[in-house]
Amino acid sequence: MAPAPRILLAPTWATARTVTADVTIEAEYGSNVAIGRVATAAHHQRSGPWSGSAPAPCNDRRLSSLDPTEVGVILVSHLDLDTIGGCLRAMGVADMFRPEFDAFWALAEAVDVAGRHRLPELGGAPLDVDRLLAFAAYTTTVIAARPRPPAHEIADVTEVVVAAGAFLRKILPDAEEARALARREDAEQRALDAASFVRQNGPVVVRHVPRRGLFVNHLYGAGKVVASWSAESGALTLSAAEPGVLDCRAVVQGLWGPQAGGHEGIAGSPRGVVYGVEDLDRLVAAALAALAVFEEARTECAERGPCEGDEARSTELTGPFARRERAEAPDRGATLSSRGTRQRATGAISRRLPGDD
Repeated sequence: MAPAPRILLAPTWATARTVTADVTIEAEYGSNVAIGRVATAAHHQRSGPWSGSAPAPCNDRRLSSLDPTEVGVILVSHLDLDTIGGCLRAMGVADMFRPEFDAFWALAEAVDVAGRHRLPELGGAPLDVDRLLAFAAYTTTVIAARPRPPAHEIADVTEVVVAAGAFLRKILPDAEEARALARREDAEQRALDAASFVRQNGPVVVRHVPRRGLFVNHLYGAGKVVASWSAESGALTLSAAEPGVLDCRAVVQGLWGPQAGGHEGIAGSPRGVVYGVEDLDRLVAAALAALAVFEEARTECAERGPCEGDEARSTELTGPFARRERAEAPDRGATLSSRGTRQRATGAISRRLPGDD
């Protein structure tokens, strides 16, 4: 029997480049993807083999078919349900990926792409929603609460993933346990909504993360966009409630360059870099500027007819990297009608039924 693989978390692109990994799972750092010797599982890039056309790692059946003797080191950039599911597949775990759990993992992928705030409209079965919320509670209380190494160091998270697998193995067949944990998570989310709110600037809701490990970018309230800052980690995150409203990745990369990353619906500052509250104000200003461009483009489309595909841009890159980024990739930016993103964000549950570190 092959020894169990080690799972290493590299928080930055610089640290990831020092690791020789057999498999990489969502080891995405802005526009950079760490490549595994045997397999690479990623799906948040703008284009290419690791764009949204690729399956989420938790549903990537290639990982389940790997030769265990070929998988000694797995590299990740963060730990969430999608990443952990991919790791478990690559580790040879099979029982929690039986057909009766396919709908749960499909819902996990849909939420990973569209955002947790879209959960009510994604069409998941009530039991699968309870399971997902139960794991969200586990993420907050266990995974996010673990001690963190310095941002420039690589962490061995093998035991964290194994423990998360044990938790999933417990709640997947136990409806009552999942339901109880989901009810507790719902109450805690209502309290978090109130505790994290700072202000609302037009369509942008501004939030401070009360403590490291909590996730607040799904708490939109009456806004269209959430901009958040964690005083403990110095991380900034920007998210949009609906597809086609704002290209969050374009905004953060306009401010901080290609190592800022994520995707159109949610993106953040470069991993491992500490930012201050004044940078949150810069992020809010950049988001408002991009939203103003969107409104201008929408007005133009209304006057001359529907805008299809990539013909109309809803955002422009802003900030110190904007001019260079536009020169290198003039076709970047969200569109008023991005069919691929819209299809993924609305669930496509019938075709293939989501805290960050």
